[in-house]
Amino acid sequence: MTYVRRQDANQPEIIAAFERLGFSVLDLSKIGVEGVPDLAVSVHKLTVFVEVKTKEGKLSPGQIRWHRESKAWTETARNTADVERIAKAMKQAALDSHAATVRISPCQAQQQAHSP
Repeated sequence: MTYVRRQDANQPEIIAAFERLGFSVLDLSKIGVEGVPDLAVSVHKLTVFVEVKTKEGKLSPGQIRWHRESKAWTETARNTADVERIAKAMKQAALDSHAATVRISPCQAQQQAHSP
């Protein structure tokens, strides 16, 4: 079933804030599927779905269901402070993920252990 979606008044500001911080943003707000978040925000091959809400805005039942049941990382952004919080968490997660996948040879590990 499709739904008529409206864009929250602060969405352009939220998108611009993510883009200023170097993130790619895909606007999903017109997709018309109940509960689907407004934005897909990506950096360093990591994507987070972001629901944009105004200061007083509340999640709809479909959005609550998406947040609860989705296996994806989903956040809500109401202002640029939320953007900065989400961006910081995403960059840290990307760094942690990269560090976990970096492999060094036994020779490199031995050299590092004996380096000053």
